[in-house]
Amino acid sequence: MRPMKSADGLALRHELKYIIRTGDHAGLAVRLACVLKRDPNAGPQGEYHIRSLYFDDLWNSALYDKNAGLLHRAKYRIRLYNCSDRTIRFEKKSKLGAWIGKESVELTRKACEEILHGNWSSLSGWPDGQDGSTLAHEIAAVARSRLLAPKVIVDYVREAYVGPGDLRITFDKALAMAEPTADLFRPCLPTRRIQAADEMILEVKYNAWMPSLVSGILDFERGSQMSASKYVLCRSRQLNIC
Repeated sequence: MRPMKSADGLALRHELKYIIRTGDHAGLAVRLACVLKRDPNAGPQGEYHIRSLYFDDLWNSALYDKNAGLLHRAKYRIRLYNCSDRTIRFEKKSKLGAWIGKESVELTRKACEEILHGNWSSLSGWPDGQDGSTLAHEIAAVARSRLLAPKVIVDYVREAYVGPGDLRITFDKALAMAEPTADLFRPCLPTRRIQAADEMILEVKYNAWMPSLVSGILDFERGSQMSASKYVLCRSRQLNIC
């Protein structure tokens, strides 16, 4: 079965999120490790740290569009791993009905720091024809027309497994938020824990199909499906929205 694509060729996938307990994680991880591969980007403990700086417009559209359940929406973020500047991406994540699409453009640390200080020229001046140029120009235009600004930092530790058909099973642990700062690469930012110590988020991502062997392992009855994203969870706590 071919992967689903949008009208403009963007690869689409399903994303399902569940809140599970640490006790459930132990059994699931053992069984998944028997049929899937560990994410090759993980460290010796099988995990890596993710930090995302989310942007929103003057009206907090990404937050309120999600809460309103709009079927077509987008959000923007800068993402880095292990607080390193080795890989920095500016990402656009789109919701298209039941499908999710993600696009990204690679940033240098200099370009990232310019954006953090409100200078979008590094994106608007991206050379035409270069990889990511269309997205770079789009992000710069949206940033200026809708007054995008940093809103919240979302931190967590990820344990990931990969399989056929772009299948990804991830356990996201120690979800925390921080106020936006230009010091994005600082390892020890002051953060606020969002979930209970014995909770984590199980994410299931796949495009056209999920292997039956994997679907048989994932027992979703032990966890509750999430309607809110990590961004919404953290912004809601930040704004004291119940």
